[in-house]
Amino acid sequence: MVVNVVEGDTALLAATIQVNGAALLIQDFTVALVARKKDGTVKTLAGVAANNDDGTVGNRGKVQFSPAATDFLVAESPYAVRWKITDGGLKIAHFPGGAADAIRVSL
Repeated sequence: MVVNVVEGDTALLAATIQVNGAALLIQDFTVALVARKKDGTVKTLAGVAANNDDGTVGNRGKVQFSPAATDFLVAESPYAVRWKITDGGLKIAHFPGGAADAIRVSL
């Protein structure tokens, strides 16, 4: 998936974590958005990731990221992004597991 944003945007980015097309129950898990700049280095994001999965069927796998204005810059675009999900036993999984999603930034 490719998401297009404008540099400086702080609009919420939302997604649903899925496995084989079904939303994954991640109610008590910790989430983070991991971004890599076009040169492959990890970008430290100032924005906040949140888990919106409250256990109800309609909210399963729901996550969001509220970016800071400096998180996504044209000079570092495109970004390869994945959600990092950590369970109570500190087991980590990244979604998507295959090719990363992309964030493309324009002015």
